[in-house]
Amino acid sequence: MLRGWRLVWRQLTPALHRHISTCSLALHDKPHRHLDLARITADRKALDLLVHEYWENLAHYVSEPGFPPLSMRSVMKSPTPAKLREILETVVSTRPAGPMQGDLLPTLYVQQCCQMYKSLDEQHGKQEFFEVLASDFGVPSDESQSSAKAVLDAHASGSRKALLRAQQLLRHTMEPRHNIFFDLVNQLPGGTKFLIDLRADLLQIIAKTKSTPNDELLALNDNFKEKLQHLLFGFLTLERITWTSPAALLEKMSQNEAVHAVADWKDMKRRVGPGRRVYGFFFRNVPVEPLVFVHVALTDHIEGNVQNILKGLTKTPEHRNDITTAIFYSISSQRGLAGIELGTFLIKRVVRTLQNEFPHIHTYTTLSPIPMFRSWLLGEQNGGGGYIDREQDFLTEDEAKRFSQAFGKPATRDYFKACVTDPSWTRNEQQSAALKPILLRLCAQYILLEKRGKLALDPVANFHLRNGACAQRLNWRGDVSNNGFQTSFGIMINYNYIVDFIESNNQQYLERGTISVSEVDNGYLTKCTEAASNLNKISGSRKSV
Repeated sequence: MLRGWRLVWRQLTPALHRHISTCSLALHDKPHRHLDLARITADRKALDLLVHEYWENLAHYVSEPGFPPLSMRSVMKSPTPAKLREILETVVSTRPAGPMQGDLLPTLYVQQCCQMYKSLDEQHGKQEFFEVLASDFGVPSDESQSSAKAVLDAHASGSRKALLRAQQLLRHTMEPRHNIFFDLVNQLPGGTKFLIDLRADLLQIIAKTKSTPNDELLALNDNFKEKLQHLLFGFLTLERITWTSPAALLEKMSQNEAVHAVADWKDMKRRVGPGRRVYGFFFRNVPVEPLVFVHVALTDHIEGNVQNILKGLTKTPEHRNDITTAIFYSISSQRGLAGIELGTFLIKRVVRTLQNEFPHIHTYTTLSPIPMFRSWLLGEQNGGGGYIDREQDFLTEDEAKRFSQAFGKPATRDYFKACVTDPSWTRNEQQSAALKPILLRLCAQYILLEKRGKLALDPVANFHLRNGACAQRLNWRGDVSNNGFQTSFGIMINYNYIVDFIESNNQQYLERGTISVSEVDNGYLTKCTEAASNLNKISGSRKSV
């Protein structure tokens, strides 16, 4: 092994000296003050080639006995599970054991393992990778059982020193071995971004196999999420994104926009322009791509139509002292960070930033989508029946009468479903007027009463309510885009972050499932509160909500 290192160094060192000497002469040769750029570029390419040859030689020489070969040329595009297991075992078993052991080998192996992963096919290869990682590189069963027994024995012996040592060993053996892989990847240049994308792939596979859930993959995902939280929290910086931000950053933000797609550069310029704010959390190892970002409109009123904001129709007061309302109308994060509540901390940080910049703002509200309302009502995505299939009297007597008058037929369940899913009613004033009270009432019921456990069924509602917001107002024709109709028949909702009530709202919601509702709404939410016993009403003038 030592002979191999010497050969590599002998080959590399003279070339490096020649390159340094050449560059030094080019910089200090007084008769030639103007640098020969073509020459320097050629030298740089030569150096890049030498570095590449260095790593190739390193991969060759560490293929001696005791060092399993893992060169790029040997990595197969469709490795078997046994080969995947062998590659991952090589990676996790070459972690430096102490300060006297070098880290070149682990770095080389994990880098090539990442390259191998990228070459796997989407259909089966990546799923097999995660299955091997989850099943064979979790918590070592035998070692953890032995360590647990040692803790019990030490406790029975009465030796405090022995107990502390046994507990320390147990903590060590209870760490999943895939954490070693995650830690090594994170040390690579771009490693954090690779891990985020890796988890995005894992979430996609879990969603694809939802009908036959894999408990080991679910456990891997839980641990992966916890690992990313530890890696990211405490190292995030808040930055404002503007039109002068790097184009690559704006492009990434456009690609990751999950709520309202960016149409073109003109649309992007409007979103980061006057009267608007975009803030993002950045991580030091992912400098040109926000992990999570939020769009804010600065106005003097609570807006109920998102197209007015996106098209610039919602005006910002000319004098900054007249800006009284901040509307959070879109928040997006990278797919691999799903379930990691960076958005919670982002909103709180942005509120503090806006308070300092615009002290006259007293209303912090959202204009939020209701992504699962239509699915809940009609049962279009879950393969079963929706609310109107489960409820015999899904319409009141007055609603059924108005519907029949507008559509010319009795309000049967099947005919109602056929009519409400046909977007032509949005262009018919009489039909739209008949459906408006029906859909708003049902939407209020969905937001406030439909639960998963004790928390709101709707994911966006759950996000804002657990952050301490209260339900403020339902907005008819809040999103008139095709996506808005397909998800919620165009209905949107405002959630209000009343600063004085955020902590108490958060506590009541998480402990008892209590949903706070502002009295300053358009009636539909308030009416729904009369039928529920677990709702808390927040009163106040417009200035306080």
